[in-house]
Amino acid sequence: MSETERLQRAIQATIAAGYQLDSEAFSFLSAIASTDDPAEVMKKAVQRIETLGTKPTFIDKDFLEATVRKPETAEYPRMLHNKQA
Repeated sequence: MSETERLQRAIQATIAAGYQLDSEAFSFLSAIASTDDPAEVMKKAVQRIETLGTKPTFIDKDFLEATVRKPETAEYPRMLHNKQA
């Protein structure tokens, strides 16, 4: 499947879930399409949104960047905090 097809699939899934991407988020998703599966990134993003109290209509670039960060990187500060307690 080409990058364009993968990107289209991701956008279709996002819209089907009831969300939209702002222009910077779309550009970000396009840029990472060569290394990451955009549909998988959007699946994770929608899963994260579903846990939020207030759900946004538009998904922004910052939210996507946080979604694609490595889990061990995101957990590191919490692990440090837990060790100090």
